[in-house]
Amino acid sequence: MNQLTADITNRSSRSLRCVPSGIGSLVVLCTILTFSLLSSPPSLRAQPKKDALDASRYGFELEQQSKYPEALFEYNKAIAADPKYPYPVARIGAMYQKLHNYKRAVQFFRRAIALDSTFDDYNYYNLGSSYKALHQLDSAVICYRMFLWRMTPLVPEDSAAVRDATFLIQYSEKSIELQKQPKNTSDPAKVAGDINSSYDDFAPTITADGSILYFTSRRPSTNARRFAETKDFGDDIFASKRDGNGNWGACIAMPAPVNSNDDEGAIGISPDGQTVYYSLCRRPDGFGDCDIYYSTLEGTNWSRPKNLGRDVNSQAWDAQPSISPDGNAMYFSSRRPGSIDGSEDIWVSYRNSDGSWGKPVNLGPTINTEYSERCPYIASDGVSLYFSSNGHPGYGGHDLFLTRKQPDGTWSDPINLGSPINSSGEDEFLTVPAQGKTVYFSSDRGGSAGLDIYQGILPPDLAPHPVTLVKGLVIEKQTGRPLGAKIELSDLVKDEPVGSYASNAITGLFYFPITAGRQYGITASAPRHAFYSQHYTVPDTASYTEITYKIELTSLDTNLIAETPTNTGKPTDTGKPTDTHKPSDTGNKTGDSSAEPITLNNIFFDFNKATIRNESITELRNLVKLLSENPKLKIEISGHTDSVGTAEYNRKLSQDRADAVREYLVSHGIAASRVIAKGYGSSRPVAPNDTEENRQKNRRTEFRILNRKRS
Repeated sequence: MNQLTADITNRSSRSLRCVPSGIGSLVVLCTILTFSLLSSPPSLRAQPKKDALDASRYGFELEQQSKYPEALFEYNKAIAADPKYPYPVARIGAMYQKLHNYKRAVQFFRRAIALDSTFDDYNYYNLGSSYKALHQLDSAVICYRMFLWRMTPLVPEDSAAVRDATFLIQYSEKSIELQKQPKNTSDPAKVAGDINSSYDDFAPTITADGSILYFTSRRPSTNARRFAETKDFGDDIFASKRDGNGNWGACIAMPAPVNSNDDEGAIGISPDGQTVYYSLCRRPDGFGDCDIYYSTLEGTNWSRPKNLGRDVNSQAWDAQPSISPDGNAMYFSSRRPGSIDGSEDIWVSYRNSDGSWGKPVNLGPTINTEYSERCPYIASDGVSLYFSSNGHPGYGGHDLFLTRKQPDGTWSDPINLGSPINSSGEDEFLTVPAQGKTVYFSSDRGGSAGLDIYQGILPPDLAPHPVTLVKGLVIEKQTGRPLGAKIELSDLVKDEPVGSYASNAITGLFYFPITAGRQYGITASAPRHAFYSQHYTVPDTASYTEITYKIELTSLDTNLIAETPTNTGKPTDTGKPTDTHKPSDTGNKTGDSSAEPITLNNIFFDFNKATIRNESITELRNLVKLLSENPKLKIEISGHTDSVGTAEYNRKLSQDRADAVREYLVSHGIAASRVIAKGYGSSRPVAPNDTEENRQKNRRTEFRILNRKRS
């Protein structure tokens, strides 16, 4: 088997690859120019022998049909017929270039130039591109400059090539300077355990809490058939869980229906870990080459994948999705119309208010080039976007870059992550958990036979901005069983939703990141349960933090009947103060069969007034919703204060505040007969009034279920 035939065998692949194998040759001779050279050689140049010309013409026809071995045979016939004819030599170089055997391409282009340096100016261009692919950038620059010096554009293709060569000179010179910079972090290492195999392992995606690493592998799994041409088993998605010692456990192929007998890969995961987005190809319900689908985790089972629809997917290749931390933006790579020169570009789709996804938007020329931009990953801060590109100056084939979204919605100029995260090989698919330091990515560095997954440390200036990871457990108050709950995050100051998440239906566990500089309202709800509320403010200067909540939701399916209290004047304290609550227990303490009050933590009043502040609107809206969905529910709104001031003053203030809440409910459609308001002043503290923190706990608004008949 000759070298070209071997390259054809090694480079053959099925039409699906959730990760394309590269951009191919940067430039090939245009067909018009090729026929011109074959049919009309310059008058001062010796005419090729007829047998050589005929074999070259036939070889070119075969080459256009991708019949490379046959084309090689004809080109070699031409060379044998006329050893001084440079055309078939250059065409063999072009075929090697197309097959990514750049060392052999360099040999043949140099040989063609040595035979006749004036025969075809494009030989210098293609020689430069082959040197560039081999990371011999100084030689590439020399060849591109020779091309520009010799080329006189005659057709639009020539002008385009001049522009490209000018760009590639600038690209190469910047890359040369970049590669002179010292290392900016410690050397990455292959991830330990069985995450890496003898097959390609790539496209890692880690959950926000860092507990599960998903990745794509071509090792044996659900695809039982080994593909002879690629010597692998196709793309399947695997997962590994981190144990208590920080080690990665056994890799398990995701079960059907996520994995199938076809290819699946390049997974993206929602910020709460309950939905995965990934690319599937050649599916009956698909719209193009590869489409983006999603599956949701229903307890321990994944749902059947659903196509995101025609608004997101195109007739071209759409893949490699990454979901923003609020769940409302999806970044992905596509070759759809609108991509620069039909290359792989990064696009974004925003979620509509009804939960559907909007028409994708190209991220524009600051990020995308005429070459390949792919593998986007939006970090937990929602503004740091990592991606892979071979169109920006770098160290090798594809390098990893960072761009940040600006307040006006534009993107900063991409920054190369530098050495040693980037190498002379293909470096792609960076992912980072919420803690923002340890990164995982794919690379074929170090002469590796394929892609492996590495981990490294980001330099501080290239890391995402710090976030807070909210995590915890949702259970039912009465039974202690875990609940699958909807957890909504809102900006209390702006009264606008930020994100919607879910706890797992089997474990009740949840997590999601929140960014700095906001006062958040957190509301958990489940069908036929009273809701939970809490608020949390993240300062602009906060470092990475984790906060944990144990959320208890009161079931409304139990017999929660309490006697409606008789109005006997001033309320009296009927119990002792509770123990000081830990941060994870400062939410509403939901009730049991004695109708324990539920704290409305996100209702705020002006100081010493009964004026409801705007930050309370989200909470009040949730209370209206609860009462509307349970039309036979009757409640008491209870106002409480600390012990500062006289008892009478505090009682009146608390009564006024309870009345204000009641008035809001009534004004929003709740029958007045279903809500009573009581001001208890300082008579029912939940903590000693000995510190400002405890007094703040005592200044609260609660509601208590008075009676409920099953509806």
